Amino acid sequence: AERCESVLRKMVGRPLEPGELRMEAVDLPVLVARICASWTAPGRQVEVLVHAAPKEPIVLPTLAFTQALLNLLDNAAEAGPAGQAVQVEIDGRARGVRVAVLDRGPGWPTLVREHLGEPFVTTKHDGTGLGLYNAHALAVALGGRLRLLDRPGGGASAEFDLPLEAFARGALP
Repeated sequence: AERCESVLRKMVGRPLEPGELRMEAVDLPVLVARICASWTAPGRQVEVLVHAAPKEPIVLPTLAFTQALLNLLDNAAEAGPAGQAVQVEIDGRARGVRVAVLDRGPGWPTLVREHLGEPFVTTKHDGTGLGLYNAHALAVALGGRLRLLDRPGGGASAEFDLPLEAFARGALP
């Protein structure tokens, strides 16, 4: 167990490097729809809302992005009320794209919000504290950020803000 902990700490202590990610040009709404269609959580559904799709395909590390989005979907499903759908919003902007996972749970715990970007921080009994860490590390590696916001009327939002122009050209930060 100590050896496993040591290996994990070394892995998470090294920042994600954009050059190490397998990048692919994707139609973001199509990719998000596929990820959401493959996601399963007992008694949960997911709604994908596209407010404004990016006009061009963007270059993303699809495997890493898929895992990060699945982790955020799992978090939302665990936090939200039973039977309530999880929402994913896509909003393309002039300078970037926002992909948000929203729920109607109690909002983000202060501990998680204050320690975003740190591994092994969790309030869950059986959590590892690596899902949000990995999503945050991916966003940073892509020149963006992951924001944790409480929603008006209750609930939480985990939002990837990614720089669209760099991805459209395939030139990473």
